[in-house]
Amino acid sequence: MKQVKRLRDRKGSAFIEVLFLNIIITFLFIMALMVFMRAVTVYRIDEACTQIGHDIVSCNNLDEAQALAQTTAYALLKDSSMIDETSISCEVAYAAGGTAEWKKGNFLTVYMSAKIKNDFFSLNRTHNKTVTVMIERKEKTT
Repeated sequence: MKQVKRLRDRKGSAFIEVLFLNIIITFLFIMALMVFMRAVTVYRIDEACTQIGHDIVSCNNLDEAQALAQTTAYALLKDSSMIDETSISCEVAYAAGGTAEWKKGNFLTVYMSAKIKNDFFSLNRTHNKTVTVMIERKEKTT
């Protein structure tokens, strides 16, 4: 009798073990999926900043470059569900150590930041990217 009762207890406990194991596997799968989604979003922000850097080097002055950078950043990142649209910002400034004038061969720094939402455990984080580029065109005076 004692052996039959012990066998029944072991059969019932296997169900709980399998259920617990399924919950852990599902949790790990969701966590891996969220890490992958965050990595893809960070990659999109990095690529957008690099593309903006390539676009602004042929502008005529700093104000035009700043306007182009902000509109391009918003256009490239607004359709992502993982990025908060209101937090997309892109700034263009003269690089440190150089002269603060628009001339061919001078360096610019592009600062870009965007808030990544829906991160794992609801941790919203801001991703920042900086790119340094060289001006290719002289300032046009109109």
